[in-house]
Amino acid sequence: MARQTRKIPSLHMEERAVIRTWDYRGEEAMVSKHYATALDFTQQGLLIFASSPLPMGEVLNIDIRLQGQTKAYTLKGVARTVSRSDDATGYLISVDLVTDKHHEGWRRQFH
Repeated sequence: MARQTRKIPSLHMEERAVIRTWDYRGEEAMVSKHYATALDFTQQGLLIFASSPLPMGEVLNIDIRLQGQTKAYTLKGVARTVSRSDDATGYLISVDLVTDKHHEGWRRQFH
C-alpha cells in the first residue's frame, strides 16, 4: 500500500487506536478490546489495520489520539468492509463514522 502524505506534515499518518466491541451472551454483555492502527482518516471514516477482523455492521467504539494532542477522541463507527492485508499478517477495515456528540470535535481537525 502506497504511503500518503498529509497536508499538515507534523502529524504522523498512522495513529494508534483502541476499539471496543460488545459481545452479548444472554443477559450479560462482555467488552472486547482490540488494539489497532488507523492508517488513514477523514471526517467521515477511518481505515484501520488490526491483527484480527472486527465484526461488520456493528457499532464500534473507537478511541484515537492524534500526535501532539493531549486528549483522545472517542468516536463511534460501523465496519463496512474487512479484508486481509497484502502481507497477510492482519486485516484492513474500513469504518464509517457515526455522528454523535463527540463527532464535532473530530470534524474540526479537517478544516
